[in-house]
Amino acid sequence: MEVGIWLDSVKNARIEDSLITANFVGIYAFRSSNLSFVNVTVSGNEYGIELEGSNDSILSASRFEGNEVVAIFVRGSDNVVKNNEVTNSGFGGINIDGTAGSANRNLVEGNIVTGSKSYGIGMWRAADCVVRRNIVKGNEGVGIMLTEMSNSNTVEENIVTENKGNGIFLGQQSTGNMIRANTANSNGDGINTFDLHDMSSNNVWENNTYSTKRPDTIK
Repeated sequence: MEVGIWLDSVKNARIEDSLITANFVGIYAFRSSNLSFVNVTVSGNEYGIELEGSNDSILSASRFEGNEVVAIFVRGSDNVVKNNEVTNSGFGGINIDGTAGSANRNLVEGNIVTGSKSYGIGMWRAADCVVRRNIVKGNEGVGIMLTEMSNSNTVEENIVTENKGNGIFLGQQSTGNMIRANTANSNGDGINTFDLHDMSSNNVWENNTYSTKRPDTIK
């Protein structure tokens, strides 16, 4: 596997002011912690950055453009993904994934995610995470989605517009989530996909601005 920067069992490292391009994975961190990635540009890779089993790290003020699969892939807990620009990903923009390990208490805040082919921000089996104040616009599929038993998360104060799929989507078995104070407009087709769409139960929707929704119990 061709990797631009590979960190294996590393603690307390900082990567900054770097350009990483044309690899299978731009940055790969495995079972590492307390990492800091600041002002890196990651473009033209298959995967932009993968935090695999890595915790307590921060990725901020960085740019991800034209990565072919997923720009930012996080499988770990207590990480911060903040103030990054993610454009034109071949599949997904930001992925918080707990399918093969924990993905708890992560913060995704202040990012701009546009032009992804499948989804802007996606969460799988994530818990107690916060997705806040992101701009998720013009993606080919879903704007923000919580799926595969993503429970007890908070999605708040995001601007989610002009995505061809659902704006904010909660899949089956994703429960106990708080979705509040988001603006979601011009998403979906209003027939099968909507600004706000909840296929599960026991989620709380409060003070969101939207045009279309399913079911009618969403507020």
